[in-house]
Amino acid sequence: MKTARIPSLIHVSGSGKKQVKKIVQGSTVYEKLKNIGGGESVRTIAKVVYSPLCKNLNQGQFVTLVMEYTRLNLRLGRPDIKEGERNAINDRIYTIQESYSNELPFIEGAQMTYLEVLEDRRSELSWREAFQLVI
Repeated sequence: MKTARIPSLIHVSGSGKKQVKKIVQGSTVYEKLKNIGGGESVRTIAKVVYSPLCKNLNQGQFVTLVMEYTRLNLRLGRPDIKEGERNAINDRIYTIQESYSNELPFIEGAQMTYLEVLEDRRSELSWREAFQLVI
């Protein structure tokens, strides 16, 4: 039985009869996602990382949660953050970690990939808006 490929991780080069499809280089899904710059959509990374092992979340919920988790961690890194906001963010991060402990490896893996890809994508409006980035 053939296993399905993830369309987001297939690179197409050439056109017409000379079109070649290759799986993106990288030894892990996270490396592959970094090598394609996160994909065509802001949500691609989380969609690809989502696993049926995330029993408490469907794919849409997982994507939303990963993006929120990434936003929260980005806000914690800002130098102008006030103590009250820092405490509220830490409380929310702790709640996510406790509520979704089984899914946490997938959430954190996707978050780390987002953080690495964001450096190259921060000039794009959709990425700035999704993560509330300030240029």
